[in-house]
Amino acid sequence: MQKLGQEREERQMYQCTLEKEGFLGTFYESETPTEKAIIFVGGSGENRENVEQRAQALCKEGFHVLALGYYLWKPLSPHTVGIPIDYAERAIAFLKNYDAVSIRKIGMTGLSLGAAYTLLCASYLPEISCVVSVSGFDFVVEGCKYFFFRQHKSYFSYHGEDVPYEPAEALSQLGKTLRSWKKDPHYGSKAMNRFYYNECFKNRTDDSRIKVENIHGDVLLLAPA
Repeated sequence: MQKLGQEREERQMYQCTLEKEGFLGTFYESETPTEKAIIFVGGSGENRENVEQRAQALCKEGFHVLALGYYLWKPLSPHTVGIPIDYAERAIAFLKNYDAVSIRKIGMTGLSLGAAYTLLCASYLPEISCVVSVSGFDFVVEGCKYFFFRQHKSYFSYHGEDVPYEPAEALSQLGKTLRSWKKDPHYGSKAMNRFYYNECFKNRTDDSRIKVENIHGDVLLLAPA
């Protein structure tokens, strides 16, 4: 009986590695028969354990779920610089060729930074046919290290090339930026990120905009009040 339980658990969960599949992830196979799978990514600073726990909860609702590491998960970089869309592209290939189940539709969801990554991936990868973006942003900015140090490279990359982005000039004048945030009555003490994206890129160009019109499927945008 114990051996049967172990085989069942192994069948329902599969670890993806950089060496074999080209990305980090954990695939949870639903007990409910379905041809739908969801790529699930975490938010900024969210560790692997939390992402996997939430992915498992979603799996129990009747979906196959792949918890995808796109940065921060060891040995991936902890910095938001050049995060590859390629990881999602390889995850899609894995799902389409997974022998244990037949997957015909692939959705993707994420929170905060993961929400922006989700929208961006879907705008590049036509196989993603459903998107749920929770508290995301709609354009790409310059990547940074330790939140404040400019890198003059994009947050995201695709096939080794920078995704078009807006330069983070506000980080070169950090003291002035922080004072402006604290003086602005529209942004409270917990709304620094919102201030940064709303107020520090007023003259952004269309090049950096995430082209949601290129998404081949439905899009649901969610944001808490």
